[in-house]
Amino acid sequence: MNVSDLKHALTGPVILPEEAGYDAARRGFNALVVRMTLVPSFLTILGEKSWYMPRWLDRLLPGITIEPPHDGKPVIEPAPELTPETAPR
Repeated sequence: MNVSDLKHALTGPVILPEEAGYDAARRGFNALVVRMTLVPSFLTILGEKSWYMPRWLDRLLPGITIEPPHDGKPVIEPAPELTPETAPR
């Protein structure tokens, strides 16, 4: 895919209709078959091994977390009690 894109970038905007059709078919195959079928199936088959990271790379990368750490218990906050004074009107 990158070779084709590089060729179009170097030669200009002239694209044959057959070439455009091949490009569309290749990108559709990539999107539908590879990314929506093969990748999820490999992730399912490999399980936790799919998230393996070598120790040397783990030491080099910064420790950024998206979610706050938790102890595994779901955090459920109780709903506030509604009284006639606090009820929405």
